[in-house]
Amino acid sequence: MSLFTTASLLAPGPDGPVTTVRYEILRQGLQQCEARMIIERALSDPAIKSLMDNQLIKYCEEVIAEREKVMYFVSKGEMYAQGEGWRWFEYSGWEERARILFECADKVNKCLRK
Repeated sequence: MSLFTTASLLAPGPDGPVTTVRYEILRQGLQQCEARMIIERALSDPAIKSLMDNQLIKYCEEVIAEREKVMYFVSKGEMYAQGEGWRWFEYSGWEERARILFECADKVNKCLRK
């Protein structure tokens, strides 16, 4: 029995390579980073920020602050997971946070297209 898990991003499929769970997790992580960068760029660029109303600015700041709080906890890992390993993350509401992040980035993009 190996102590290491597979690091493959692709696996053999009936008609060629297929993506693995690791690939899909990587893809989703990259998409969330892109959404976060859209929001942070809008908040840090005065020209872009001037196109946004105060309610959207506040919402963006709240979304980013919540993400930073969770990512700080994630970066600490087992030390803060009280013996539960990373299982806590499964029930932490990560799907809802991702949805909110994507919706926030969409609102910023729509604001910039006006």
